[in-house]
Amino acid sequence: LTLWFSLVLLVILLFSGFILYFILQSYLYNTIDNNLKAYTARVQTALSQTAVSGPLNSTTILSQMPPLIEFSSPATYLELIDSTGKVLVKSENLGSQDLPVDPMLIEKGIGGQTAIQNVAAGGGIDVRIMVAPLSLSDQTLVLEVAQATQPVTDALQQFRLALIISTLTALALTAVSGAILIGITLRPVKRITLTA
Repeated sequence: LTLWFSLVLLVILLFSGFILYFILQSYLYNTIDNNLKAYTARVQTALSQTAVSGPLNSTTILSQMPPLIEFSSPATYLELIDSTGKVLVKSENLGSQDLPVDPMLIEKGIGGQTAIQNVAAGGGIDVRIMVAPLSLSDQTLVLEVAQATQPVTDALQQFRLALIISTLTALALTAVSGAILIGITLRPVKRITLTA
């Protein structure tokens, strides 16, 4: 009886753990996606309201873009790419690095589509990148806004560990309490057996 109860409890805990895990994962990725969409909209609005005259250069474009506020948009990166794939402008927090490139994602942006996906950045790190078309100075550019997914990965890993530990603890407590209850319940039967 205790074994069956423990197995049922295990199934319930595993099922609810998986559901909670996927709800948390969905929430965390939706939060990143909403940050990317919000900053993309801010950049598109700021640049569409400003007439950029002459050739496109990073100084002119960067001066028109809204600032990256680290507290509201942690680890958010930006690049403007032309139709040949050349990076025209990138945010200062990228330093000498470029965002990882997924040719299919860039093609979607050049084709006028908006898309979001994870792209491997090397070293086991992924970056969530949103591409969107941006018309500027009679050119269609690709606006890439990205955010590192490492905080999400870390949070999900900690949550998995907590689920495993809590499930094992609940099973151990269930088994011990079941064994104690069975012992208490069978004590009168043992007495009758010994006296007979």
